[in-house]
Amino acid sequence: MHLVDPARGMLGSAPIVAGTISLATGAALASSIRGDGRVTVSFFGDGAAGEGVLYESLNFASLKKLPILFVCENNLYSTHMPIRECRIDSNIYKVAEPFCISALQVDGNNVLEVYEAGKKDL
Repeated sequence: MHLVDPARGMLGSAPIVAGTISLATGAALASSIRGDGRVTVSFFGDGAAGEGVLYESLNFASLKKLPILFVCENNLYSTHMPIRECRIDSNIYKVAEPFCISALQVDGNNVLEVYEAGKKDL
């Protein structure tokens, strides 16, 4: 689970729920400071939507206008229970709204839909 490959832009993964969201936010800040034109992508599962680090990172990314995509891979089953048992609203993409971050929901099983969504300038 601890994978790192800086030469390919993979700064790390960890088995801790939401553990890499803040690392990705820091990478986006570094890219912004350097002005290197890179965009950081933070992948996390729906269980991470219950962790404070996601909201802190969304807030910071919005304040600093960081070049980052937050991608939630929502399988509707958060760690050990159905998402409906641990969230009032299972539309996780909506958590970005209070931070003035554009968000959308796509079918992750449709590779073309995901590709097109990734190209959008929100």
